[in-house]
Amino acid sequence: MIAAAPSLTLKEVAWRLRVSKRTVERLLEHGHLRAVRVSPRRRIVTPEDLAAYLASGKCDSTRQDATPTSRRLLDSGRRG
Repeated sequence: MIAAAPSLTLKEVAWRLRVSKRTVERLLEHGHLRAVRVSPRRRIVTPEDLAAYLASGKCDSTRQDATPTSRRLLDSGRRG
């Protein structure tokens, strides 16, 4: 069985796009980006939906590395 790529929080999407979380929320409101509501207060974006948004040409700045520094530190067990 192949593991699915982890979904991204709106904060992680904002970090990758180099925009604010509010800008990501606006992209969702205007239908430029898709998200899945997993609870009344939480939405996630699949890597496929983020890739589709990037391929649409509506965004010109992205970060190439996978996760924010704070997440990398938490994943490695270090605190910073």
